[in-house]
Amino acid sequence: MNPKVVPLLFLALSPTAVLAQDPPPAQDPGQAFVEHFDTNKDGRVSKAEFLKPAEAQFAEMDRNGDGFVSLDEARAAAEARRRQIEQMRQQRGQQRR
Repeated sequence: MNPKVVPLLFLALSPTAVLAQDPPPAQDPGQAFVEHFDTNKDGRVSKAEFLKPAEAQFAEMDRNGDGFVSLDEARAAAEARRRQIEQMRQQRGQQRR
């Protein structure tokens, strides 16, 4: 797998990206991208702005702080994300009743 794709996969699996709320109204995907990543609100996304969420996620996954994510750490992070998503889905289901 292309190493540049891996951080994007983990971002896509973040619990806030998966059914946390009702879907937002239809929006231009480019506009949504800029609004999400443009933290200094200058209308552009720098490489640092784009990578900041991935760096935070890496730090969260690197449980022992050695600067690497081992297979065990990656599995633990994926399982934690799965549990968070399931919990959000259950809460969402309870709210709709």
